[in-house]
Amino acid sequence: RRSMDALAKCGNDDPAVVLAVAQLFLRDRRYDKARKWLDRAVMLDADCGDAWAHLIRFELRRGERARAAAVLARFDEAEPRHGDVWQRVCKAVGARGTPRMELLRRAVAAIDAEEGGEATAWLVGGDQME
Repeated sequence: RRSMDALAKCGNDDPAVVLAVAQLFLRDRRYDKARKWLDRAVMLDADCGDAWAHLIRFELRRGERARAAAVLARFDEAEPRHGDVWQRVCKAVGARGTPRMELLRRAVAAIDAEEGGEATAWLVGGDQME
């Protein structure tokens, strides 16, 4: 209920609020709604690397490799530049000149470390996100 109040006050076009609502749906294990809200966050602000990292992390944790691949194709076109986690990853020592896909891997790993999870486990064992 509070999330809907915040959404009403900010409008449906604030990607930070939309991302927060998606996280609430994730906590409630309402995965279809969470996917829609994560996708909405990416559509509202394709420049937000955090939204992309959360979306790809969601798809990887759900085991949806085909959907993850589709998200990666869209991500590659978007060239995000903003977001709290995204900026922290991009501005880390040694990150200059790092390919975007690697930055996305690092952002997903950072979110995993903050929230706990194993989304980056898909990247181990020879599988590639690209």
